[in-house]
Amino acid sequence: MAQDTHQAESDTRNASQSPESEATMITRSLLRIALALVGFILLLFALGQAFGLDLLGMFAEFTQTWTGQWLLVAVFALLLIVLSMRGWSRQRTR
Repeated sequence: MAQDTHQAESDTRNASQSPESEATMITRSLLRIALALVGFILLLFALGQAFGLDLLGMFAEFTQTWTGQWLLVAVFALLLIVLSMRGWSRQRTR
Protein backbone atom coordinates (compact mmCIF):
# COMPACT_ATOMS: atom_id res chain seq x y z
CA MET A 1 0.00 0.00 0.00
CA ALA A 2 2.89 2.34 0.78
CA GLN A 3 4.31 1.69 -2.69
CA ASP A 4 0.99 2.65 -4.30
CA THR A 5 0.94 5.93 -2.36
CA HIS A 6 4.58 6.63 -3.28
CA GLN A 7 3.89 5.81 -6.97
CA ALA A 8 0.84 8.11 -7.02
CA GLU A 9 2.85 10.96 -5.49
CA SER A 10 5.62 10.39 -8.03
CA ASP A 11 3.14 10.42 -10.95
CA THR A 12 1.52 13.61 -9.65
CA ARG A 13 4.91 15.28 -9.28
CA ASN A 14 5.95 14.28 -12.83
CA ALA A 15 2.66 15.46 -14.31
CA SER A 16 2.91 18.84 -12.59
CA GLN A 17 6.37 19.54 -14.04
CA SER A 18 6.00 21.13 -17.45
CA PRO A 19 8.05 19.49 -20.20
CA GLU A 20 10.83 21.46 -21.81
CA SER A 21 9.41 23.55 -24.61
CA GLU A 22 10.69 23.12 -28.14
CA ALA A 23 11.88 26.73 -28.24
CA THR A 24 13.98 26.18 -25.12
CA MET A 25 15.46 22.99 -26.54
CA ILE A 26 16.33 24.72 -29.84
CA THR A 27 17.86 27.67 -28.00
CA ARG A 28 20.00 25.40 -25.85
CA SER A 29 21.07 23.42 -28.92
CA LEU A 30 22.07 26.59 -30.79
CA LEU A 31 24.00 27.79 -27.77
CA ARG A 32 25.86 24.47 -27.59
CA ILE A 33 26.68 24.67 -31.31
CA ALA A 34 27.98 28.23 -30.92
CA LEU A 35 30.11 27.25 -27.91
CA ALA A 36 31.48 24.24 -29.78
CA LEU A 37 32.47 26.45 -32.74
CA VAL A 38 34.16 29.02 -30.50
CA GLY A 39 35.97 26.22 -28.67
CA PHE A 40 37.13 24.67 -31.95
CA ILE A 41 38.43 28.01 -33.22
CA LEU A 42 40.28 28.64 -29.93
CA LEU A 43 41.73 25.13 -30.04
CA LEU A 44 43.08 25.64 -33.57
CA PHE A 45 44.51 29.03 -32.63
CA ALA A 46 46.15 27.75 -29.43
CA LEU A 47 47.66 24.68 -31.10
CA GLY A 48 48.88 26.84 -33.96
CA GLN A 49 50.56 29.21 -31.53
CA ALA A 50 52.09 26.33 -29.57
CA PHE A 51 53.60 24.62 -32.61
CA GLY A 52 54.30 27.71 -34.72
CA LEU A 53 51.80 26.77 -37.43
CA ASP A 54 48.93 28.74 -38.87
CA LEU A 55 46.32 26.04 -38.22
CA LEU A 56 43.47 28.53 -38.27
CA GLY A 57 44.60 29.81 -41.67
CA MET A 58 45.02 26.27 -42.99
CA PHE A 59 41.52 25.42 -41.85
CA ALA A 60 40.16 28.57 -43.51
CA GLU A 61 41.90 27.67 -46.77
CA PHE A 62 40.59 24.11 -46.57
CA THR A 63 37.01 25.28 -46.07
CA GLN A 64 37.28 27.39 -49.22
CA THR A 65 37.76 24.26 -51.33
CA TRP A 66 34.82 22.32 -52.73
CA THR A 67 35.64 19.24 -50.66
CA GLY A 68 36.13 21.27 -47.50
CA GLN A 69 32.76 22.95 -47.88
CA TRP A 70 30.96 19.64 -48.29
CA LEU A 71 32.78 18.17 -45.31
CA LEU A 72 31.64 21.14 -43.22
CA VAL A 73 28.06 20.54 -44.37
CA ALA A 74 28.41 16.86 -43.43
CA VAL A 75 29.77 17.68 -39.96
CA PHE A 76 26.98 20.21 -39.39
CA ALA A 77 24.38 17.63 -40.49
CA LEU A 78 25.91 15.07 -38.13
CA LEU A 79 25.76 17.59 -35.30
CA LEU A 80 22.08 18.26 -36.01
CA ILE A 81 21.34 14.53 -36.04
CA VAL A 82 23.07 14.04 -32.69
CA LEU A 83 21.20 16.96 -31.13
CA SER A 84 17.85 15.77 -32.48
CA MET A 85 18.45 12.24 -31.21
CA ARG A 86 19.31 13.68 -27.82
CA GLY A 87 15.98 15.52 -27.79
CA TRP A 88 14.19 12.40 -28.97
CA SER A 89 15.62 10.28 -26.15
CA ARG A 90 14.51 12.88 -23.60
CA GLN A 91 10.94 12.76 -24.88
CA ARG A 92 10.78 8.98 -24.76
CA THR A 93 11.98 8.78 -21.15
CA ARG A 94 9.27 11.10 -19.84
